[in-house]
Amino acid sequence: MFSRYFLPVVLLAPVVLLGAGCKFFRPRPAPTPQPSPTPAAPPKIDYAALKPNELGRIPIVMYHSVGGKEGKDTKLNRTVASFNKDLALLHKFNYVPVNLIEVMDDKISVPAGKKPVVITFDDARESQFKLIDQKDNFKIDPNCAVGLIDAFCKIHPEWKPRAVFYALPKSGFKTDVFDQPGLGPQKLKYLIDNGYEIGNHSVQHASFAKFDAKKIDTEVGAAQRLLTQAAPGVKISSIALPFGVYPKDKKLWPNLIKGTGYSYKAALLAAWEPSPSPADRKFVALRLTRITPENIVNGLANWVTRLERVSPYAPYVSDGDPGCLSFPLEEKPKLDPTYARRTGKLLNAYDPSNPPAASIVPDATPRPAKPIVGG
Repeated sequence: MFSRYFLPVVLLAPVVLLGAGCKFFRPRPAPTPQPSPTPAAPPKIDYAALKPNELGRIPIVMYHSVGGKEGKDTKLNRTVASFNKDLALLHKFNYVPVNLIEVMDDKISVPAGKKPVVITFDDARESQFKLIDQKDNFKIDPNCAVGLIDAFCKIHPEWKPRAVFYALPKSGFKTDVFDQPGLGPQKLKYLIDNGYEIGNHSVQHASFAKFDAKKIDTEVGAAQRLLTQAAPGVKISSIALPFGVYPKDKKLWPNLIKGTGYSYKAALLAAWEPSPSPADRKFVALRLTRITPENIVNGLANWVTRLERVSPYAPYVSDGDPGCLSFPLEEKPKLDPTYARRTGKLLNAYDPSNPPAASIVPDATPRPAKPIVGG
């Protein structure tokens, strides 16, 4: 059972959380990260059919409220129906959610032919993760973002619960993470235990435009400290800048990801295009681009269909092997020339018009032997 108030003590009984009709969870130990082995040869897949391109773009979608009080789609709110449509659209176009840390570590593990997408939420609002009091336990509101994602993943088991919550911690500015007083620590623990990722979104959600080095260090470092206190063991590896605003002094930008008590791998803008692949020479960890789910030009639906057309942009399509980077020959100019040396990965540039015969996967589904009978 979730405690109503956060107490810095060890619970003596396992927590049970109900959501979308299922019981959760005895926390699972986090797996020890293992380096991706460099393959001896390119993966044996049907290149002509799957068209892997790991130099393509990765959508990082930026949400705020889901099913909020507005009752309609706005710049910062997505209705429940619209959010479900977003998930269905991504699924239709063969996207699979991954956490940002997988992109930053360049260990994107999705099946061959699938495309990674990073779903992000800013501000840690109640509509993102809401609990309903059921006397003996708390149930995840099926209409909050977490409840909707969990339910979608149950229907589509090839999807795992993955998203990044850029949290404003409990402070003088905010009553608690996700806005239900006393429940912030339990919510953070649930997210971490179930595969989601937590990011930094500062303490006061103020524009960083005029911040000096000391102010940046205080604001980012304090958020790191407060989130770590609320969720011991949380691993924060990125920050989303409030309003997507960076300090005017570009010399201070590195301070956003490294300072007193924090060392991150990425800082995120607010919009307006999919992020380059981590192997792309245009990939800039300090300024990762995101897209809005709005129904506008440069919104999610527009980009998902646009990436499928012949253009300067193409989607990241996995070859299914994290130790190999596969891409069409014509995409090679995008490749960061230091990539192979930095990562040790095998580079697999192929000709889409003439894929090697050895790459075609044979029929792996044996059929029972039966006599052949004439007509």
